[in-house]
Amino acid sequence: VAAIDNQPVVQGVANGGALATGLESSQSSALFVTGHGGVGVVADGALGNAWFPGGGKARPQSSPGAGIVWVDDAGDWWASVAQSPFVGHWRKLAGPNCAGQLHVLPVPVRVYDSRPGQPPTFVQPKSRTTPNEARLIHTADLSGVPLDATAVLVNLTITDPQTQGFAAAWPAGPWPGTSSINFSAGQDIAGTTVVGCGIDASIQIMSNTVTHFLVDVIGYYR
Repeated sequence: VAAIDNQPVVQGVANGGALATGLESSQSSALFVTGHGGVGVVADGALGNAWFPGGGKARPQSSPGAGIVWVDDAGDWWASVAQSPFVGHWRKLAGPNCAGQLHVLPVPVRVYDSRPGQPPTFVQPKSRTTPNEARLIHTADLSGVPLDATAVLVNLTITDPQTQGFAAAWPAGPWPGTSSINFSAGQDIAGTTVVGCGIDASIQIMSNTVTHFLVDVIGYYR
């Protein structure tokens, strides 16, 4: 099928008898080629609020209107939320380097507590940290986080540290040299952070000193 710019491509019995490209009634639906060089949508006989420009190029700095979906040459998907000359009115939906949408759990779920006797009791080890030794945490345990999650939103709590220090959270591999939370000796402190996921939604936690810690999952990106 084909059509000239801004003319509908009508399919099925809704095709107008007198005009091959006409819409028969308000119940008609069609695809059409837009004047912007993309594909638009007509639903129930009226112009829909979504159109899909031709890809393979960078998105425009300004947006012709809300409801536009744009795929650029980097493979990123963008949606326009308003007609505006400002770049900020584009929102990234997905892309090769995008973590995905944030899904917030109904309630936070504790997936790890290093203190003996504290739930979840079956998640090991139940001991203080060994300085500079990473501990693997499976965030999908108990929480409902899918194994293919790309990142998790967690609350990391440090309790009863023996000395001043820091703790770091990261996806996989060697420690990247970063810190997620800093604390003083004996200080109980909590902080929220987003951590990329390793295999099966796992993350790593390390402290440079001896301490107990807890991990509560708040949400995940997918």
